[in-house]
Amino acid sequence: MPQVPTQINFRNIDEPQGLADQIHDKVAGLENIYPRLTAARVTIERRDHRRPIGQLFHVLIDVTIPGAELVVSREPSDHDAYQELRTIVHDAFDDIRRQLENHISRQRAIQH
Repeated sequence: MPQVPTQINFRNIDEPQGLADQIHDKVAGLENIYPRLTAARVTIERRDHRRPIGQLFHVLIDVTIPGAELVVSREPSDHDAYQELRTIVHDAFDDIRRQLENHISRQRAIQH
């Protein structure tokens, strides 16, 4: 568990059932890669809620580790209107995981 609990914010959207659990599981997966996470913040915002077909979602993930802050922002596009929100969240966590793995690799290279 992060030293600071995971913060999850939903804007212009009711929390989809089980999505917070999925986010907590994803953060736990990040902790398996890097146990020294100090904070994890996730914001999910529905954009253009007047849109008649499809919904656009903005997903922001902000992870703090000692000496660095990693951020992924998935801006909505027309393509996203046809993706499930859970898929967008999953893809955003894949991006933040890659950033974390790259950070770890750079740190190891500096140490050697």
